[in-house]
Amino acid sequence: MKDSTKRNRLLLAVPIMSLMASGVSAESGLVLEEVVVTAQKREQNLQDVPIAVQAVMGEQMRASGIEKIETLAPTIPALHVSEAFGGDQIFLRGLGPGVNFGFEQAVGQVVDGFFYGRSRFSRLQFLDLERVEVLKGPQGAIIGKNTTAGAINITTAKPTSELEGWITVAEEFEGAEGETYEGAISGPLGDKVMARLALRFEDKDGYLENKETGNDDQSRDDLAGRLSVLFEPTDTFSALFQYGFSDVEREGRNMQVIHCTPQMVGVITALGIREDCKLNDTRSVTDERNGVSGFEFQDTEASTYGMTLEWQLENVTFTSLTGYAEYEYADAGNATYTGIENFMIDIEEDYEQLSQEFRLASNGGGRFDYIVGLFYQDHDLTSDFDLNIGALGPNTFNRNRRILTEQDGDTLAAFGQVTLHLNDQWDITLEGRYTKEEKDGASVQFPAALYGKDPVPGPGSGGPAGVFNVHDVKGDRSESDFSPGVVLQWRPTDNSMYYASVKKGFKGGGFDHQLVANQAAASDGRFDFEEEEVVSVELGGKLTLADGAARLNFSIFRNEYDDLQVSTLIGPATFAVGNAASAITQGAEMDLQWRATEALTLTATLALLDAEYDEFDTASCSQFQVSNGMCPDGSQDLSSKPLQYAPDYSYNITAEYVWPLGDQLELIGFVRVYGEDEKELALDLDPFTVQDSFTKVDARITLAEAEGRWQVSLIGRNLGDEETMGFANDINFFSGSYFGITEAPRSAILQGTFRF
Repeated sequence: MKDSTKRNRLLLAVPIMSLMASGVSAESGLVLEEVVVTAQKREQNLQDVPIAVQAVMGEQMRASGIEKIETLAPTIPALHVSEAFGGDQIFLRGLGPGVNFGFEQAVGQVVDGFFYGRSRFSRLQFLDLERVEVLKGPQGAIIGKNTTAGAINITTAKPTSELEGWITVAEEFEGAEGETYEGAISGPLGDKVMARLALRFEDKDGYLENKETGNDDQSRDDLAGRLSVLFEPTDTFSALFQYGFSDVEREGRNMQVIHCTPQMVGVITALGIREDCKLNDTRSVTDERNGVSGFEFQDTEASTYGMTLEWQLENVTFTSLTGYAEYEYADAGNATYTGIENFMIDIEEDYEQLSQEFRLASNGGGRFDYIVGLFYQDHDLTSDFDLNIGALGPNTFNRNRRILTEQDGDTLAAFGQVTLHLNDQWDITLEGRYTKEEKDGASVQFPAALYGKDPVPGPGSGGPAGVFNVHDVKGDRSESDFSPGVVLQWRPTDNSMYYASVKKGFKGGGFDHQLVANQAAASDGRFDFEEEEVVSVELGGKLTLADGAARLNFSIFRNEYDDLQVSTLIGPATFAVGNAASAITQGAEMDLQWRATEALTLTATLALLDAEYDEFDTASCSQFQVSNGMCPDGSQDLSSKPLQYAPDYSYNITAEYVWPLGDQLELIGFVRVYGEDEKELALDLDPFTVQDSFTKVDARITLAEAEGRWQVSLIGRNLGDEETMGFANDINFFSGSYFGITEAPRSAILQGTFRF
């Protein structure tokens, strides 16, 4: 009954959208600003792009104090971003990579044309932005592999020919208390050279009170910067060099116990740990290991380099993008998420990539438009995972599991897109990408002495008992894929465009970086997993209404996935990876912008989603099932069950009103209401890992100089102080207990910006 109800909602979506649009009118002369995007690797009006795209301008994000992707994501329906061990969770329309170092991304990240292959990069690029585009649905032909769910396309601000700059100072006095300083300066260095420097420093306490340490977790001490130099010797040639860096230092974690079994309550009570086992603003987690404090932390040091060369010829533009990126990541936390000092996780991850892209694009004006190119990327990844386990009691570690995995790969791809303008109303586009990829992986799992000492002997050789057998495995993969697509566009009027598309995408296979198995099992096909494929059908429309005062964009989609890559918690801090049989996501989305009056602007975005496994009868059992004897065969059938991070609906509604205060000042009021239906946070669909439906409210009041030179804002987020989680799973050491990653509570920020 529920499935049919969900499908009826989807069928009703388009008529509802049309009814909403029919009532839109505006005062004479009001026009929304044009939004220019680069979703197809060329500058285009958003209303001309046959893709479901939601664009957010950099000025809008700065005005609302949005400084990272986790803050932006809740305002984009169907997008979910949260922290987790082994990689950040980036899901779109219910699809994402799961928890494991070896997973590629399902939502690709592109910054100024450069593709970044790891989720950690999502934390590093939100600095001095021009805009962020969220591209929904597979983008396999133009952007490439690892975009089976979509892509996040980021454009940073570029150097200018005139001196300009801005600086923002923000004080968060409720929530994660502390300061943020951010700014940029741009201008000429000579007749043909321009440069831009942007910096941000953030120093904040956390928003969870740790009763064990007396600290507020997770505190932030972050520094990031970007230098861009643009050389334009002629009107037809330019060279842009970009260097970016970031140093992200976090102390404590935003993880807490959300449910305890009587056994766990007995243990923590006996040890005097003040843990209430509830989702709230407190936690009780030790920050010591063997008597040394400062254990819980998360540090990332990253650098990116890019050189973009562009030649504009009479009919075509040639572009070369040469990029290099690297990061070193260290993560340490308590695997019981409590004050018990005996289950600790140490993670180190090193990554580097080198990429080169050449592309040739027509300049428009003819019957054909095209873009063709070649792409190459080389990457090296090393992960070091240590789980230190001891008996219940202080400082009694007696065994250690360490998994050291190395992976390197090469990707070569040729891609193209050709659009034939049949007449003034009809276009047809054919696109495709052929990808060839080689990967090598090697993993060693062995018992080791405590905390970084030399390995110790295994069982039967005089060493401690109860440790895992030493083993090492190696693997290599070679895969190729052709991802085609066809798009039909119809423009019945100058203010309307409709499109229909069929596309294929794929996500590369790889190796399990947290493999736990004996030598035989590890060498018998469990080390690697297969690529993931998707076929997408989408219908959409982009309408300009009320003489340019409003825009209504909508899409209806159905994506069918084969060999869906999944990750399931199977042991202490251990996630097994593999391929589910198949899954289907379908739904409808709407984005309405309306400048109702000179002073009032309204927006509304809505996503309706039906995402479920089509066939998955070998899923791991949940701890709830195991504890209640509901999974005697050791696996469960999740066919026709929902995917993770796939609420039936999600929405975002905003209103902005501008009051003139004489000729020099204006007062701006802004309110955002956003929320979503309940969603599963764990793949095994454990009832204790469900995030209930919620509604949150943000608001802002701004006093600004009418010419835009300065403004002062009071910003409130999550004003109702809704308690929500971004991720949740089992605590394997206490079967039937659970932890969650807590999202930000109510916060209040005083922010000032000065421009020159």
